[in-house]
Amino acid sequence: MAVLVRPSRHESGHSRIERLLQNLENQLQRKFVRPTVLEGSLVESGLGLSRADRQWLSRRCASVIHSAASVTFTSSPGSREPWLTNVEGTRNLLELCCDIGLDDFHHVSTAFVCGLRNDRILESDLSGCQSFKNEYERSKFDAEKLVQEFSRPRRATIYRPSIVVGEHSTGRTTSFRGLYAPLQLLILYAISNRLHEFPPLDAVGLTGSEEKNLVPVDWVSRVIWHLMRCPDSAGRTFHLTNPRPTLVARIMNALQDSLNAVHGKVGDWGAPAPSQFESDSFNNTLGIYQSYFSSDPEFDCSQTVKFAPGIRCPEMDDATLVQMMTYAIRHRFVMPRTQPESAVRIEEHLQSVFPDVSTTSAQANDWLQLEVSGRGGGAWQIGFLNNVPVCLDRGIDPNWDASAYCSAETFSLVVDAKVETADAMARGAIIMQAKGRPVGATVRLFTELQQAIRLASSGLSR
Repeated sequence: MAVLVRPSRHESGHSRIERLLQNLENQLQRKFVRPTVLEGSLVESGLGLSRADRQWLSRRCASVIHSAASVTFTSSPGSREPWLTNVEGTRNLLELCCDIGLDDFHHVSTAFVCGLRNDRILESDLSGCQSFKNEYERSKFDAEKLVQEFSRPRRATIYRPSIVVGEHSTGRTTSFRGLYAPLQLLILYAISNRLHEFPPLDAVGLTGSEEKNLVPVDWVSRVIWHLMRCPDSAGRTFHLTNPRPTLVARIMNALQDSLNAVHGKVGDWGAPAPSQFESDSFNNTLGIYQSYFSSDPEFDCSQTVKFAPGIRCPEMDDATLVQMMTYAIRHRFVMPRTQPESAVRIEEHLQSVFPDVSTTSAQANDWLQLEVSGRGGGAWQIGFLNNVPVCLDRGIDPNWDASAYCSAETFSLVVDAKVETADAMARGAIIMQAKGRPVGATVRLFTELQQAIRLASSGLSR
């Protein structure tokens, strides 16, 4: 797997991915193999990729899933968002797919390309006469039209999730946007003004009987992954929506219960009621989201049920809502921005073995697939010529024979001769596979690589 990552002012693309994965590993107590990181940006022509990266994609990429988007509801002066990312970014990605001949395209849209329609929305519907609640919906509509009208890729599959919230079983999320934004505003107002309860819904023109279509992020991911691997689903459009919408009144009750559970009854703090100015300011700000809380239409999801019949959307009951909101409140609606722990990237070890860049993969007569999980890990193909490692490529090819799997810690210990390969294999810290040939052949290649790295790190040559 490869990911397109935009570097920030403070972090490289590699560092951003490493930080995200380290946070995930700490939460789940699991190690993950790092993807291949391609630094670039959707809003640049050619995605800002180097020539080498484009060539790598043309050789190695079979499918692309486009899930990046700006979720800005309104355009601010001097900003071209959300149009720049959602429409022009989609166009740039489609043009790259045309250039490299990539036809298996998966586009994550939104169920709300339907705009302000209030009838039953079919998965085949994408009219152009409806109005929209905000600029985000309109830009995603234009992006989806662009995907459908492009001559290539020929097999564009479109996924339309509704309102994506945290993981169903834990409430965990990596983004506090969308539904979370107005909920955070309500909480900040209540805490700052020591209110016993949130302002009445009729203050922003709501009754509580409005229905919102909420879907947990883990279910959305699971369905998309299933449909991506289903050949008959290619080229279709799928609504990833919940057949059991949630009342706005239930959302507000769960928010109140979550706030009380984390901070105690806010009204017990004892403070004067907010001034008229504070109330008016709050209502004006929350008014931006008034249309967001209006009832969602009924979404037909016949295609999703047909092609993913065993993956039913879980119910967003009261306990689930409270758990979701409690997670957000405890994290203050902000994901931790801790710096990743320093680690020697395994790729730096590997690159030290291949100073002769003139050696090509065509000269190799044997290959080792190497997957290393944890800090500094990744996935690579190492080419050997007469048992000597001669070339390196990012990513793996699952069709090839020899494969080795281990953690970054184990790999470093073996390279530093602190642990023997055989001992690591005996306790399952290194797993060797060899399709159709003795596993000893894979062990031999791994040992040759290990010795080459030791020699390179000592400044010696073979």
